[in-house]
Amino acid sequence: MSSVRDKPSERQYEMTFARPPLILVGASVRSLAQSAQKAGWSVYAADLFGDHDLLASTVRSERIGDVLGPDQAFSTYPTGLACAAKLFPCGPWCYTGALENYPDLIDSIAANRPLAGNSGSTVTRVRDSTQLARAIQDAGLLFPQTHTSPSAVSTDGSFLIKPIASAGGRGIKRWTVQAATDYALRYSSDLESLSDSPHPRHVWQQWIEGDSYSAAFACSRGTARLFAVSQQLTGLEWCAAATHAYCGSVALPLADVPIQIQRQLNELGSLLAGRFDLIGLVGVACVINSKQELVIIEINPRPTASMELWERSTGGSLATTHLRACGFSTPPPAAMSEGLRQRAATMPQIWSKSILFARHDCEITVGLFDRLLRLGQQWADGDWPPLADLPRPAQVIPAGAPLLTLFAREDSCTAAIETLTARTQLLEDVFGNADGRVNQPFSLPQPDAFPLPAKNTA
Repeated sequence: MSSVRDKPSERQYEMTFARPPLILVGASVRSLAQSAQKAGWSVYAADLFGDHDLLASTVRSERIGDVLGPDQAFSTYPTGLACAAKLFPCGPWCYTGALENYPDLIDSIAANRPLAGNSGSTVTRVRDSTQLARAIQDAGLLFPQTHTSPSAVSTDGSFLIKPIASAGGRGIKRWTVQAATDYALRYSSDLESLSDSPHPRHVWQQWIEGDSYSAAFACSRGTARLFAVSQQLTGLEWCAAATHAYCGSVALPLADVPIQIQRQLNELGSLLAGRFDLIGLVGVACVINSKQELVIIEINPRPTASMELWERSTGGSLATTHLRACGFSTPPPAAMSEGLRQRAATMPQIWSKSILFARHDCEITVGLFDRLLRLGQQWADGDWPPLADLPRPAQVIPAGAPLLTLFAREDSCTAAIETLTARTQLLEDVFGNADGRVNQPFSLPQPDAFPLPAKNTA
């Protein structure tokens, strides 16, 4: 095994002794690591990327082998996360996406250190589409038709085929005649073609036409608090994202969310905390359909990618909120937290983020990395860096993989998206990512009652 950082700096040794340890594991833990470091924790982390800014927030980081290739990675995902956790000191641990797909692994790590989050058995229950659909419908809320076998599913494109062990929209496709044929050919060796028996790898879910959102809850002792709502950006060409891939979010003030939607979300939160016993930060993927009805799509029983916009918007602490909701004591708040909250109250509040994906294989040279740092200085926005998930020099990012995350803060949703698209076009040039196509700006109309994005689907 090889670690991304084998010799912590003198400052990090001081952090180790002065701060309690917190272990973070998942596909990407950068945002939660930054939050935890600011909140007074000594952070140890393992994820797929080992990005430059993750290293700056941790005492020690381990990079797990994955789509980015074997360089400087010591094991496979997700089992390498458990191996990495054994290297870290005693202390509580949290997980991010997409560890909810591996409940046995969650319980395996939790057997050796206290878990600040939901157990494998709890995750299994809330991620079971049959149990979830029944609970949501019992509460009078909407959930799409969902099947565990394709035998009765129309191939006219009105349904999606969704991998069970996935995250961020990866692997989702329209269920068409061609998709059904491809599926039958691929899995004919171990499954009866289109039989009535459940297929453990996938579910088939009705396509809901409408606008995509994410709601964030803090759950504790059977109660849930809705603290953030964001628009979800998916499949955008100017991000070079795959058709259904998550590629960003736009934070919404809760005051802009219609009362009836807030009421339904609060009912859902009570259900998740009560019937499913969820704790900590929980994300909900949902759609507002053409009738302005809330349709629940998926529950993510852990901190999600869109939640960091709330931290930037309010000056609050995701890590503190999550750990306290899970029943853990936390370090005294950092002295700068109040200053962050004061600045958040007086500055424009529409924070947004987008994820740029590689159109082709991209080598991160020292010169390219330096240009990224200079752009970050040029776009600096107070205490918050405008670029995140920065790849390290000497890495090769393959086509289709995420390159980095960029942020914008403006006084409207439309202005925030315009800033993101403009910055993305500059980054395309830096990465040599352009392929001759013109990136069209993303249009985001703003009705008075509720700023809705252009059509996204879930």
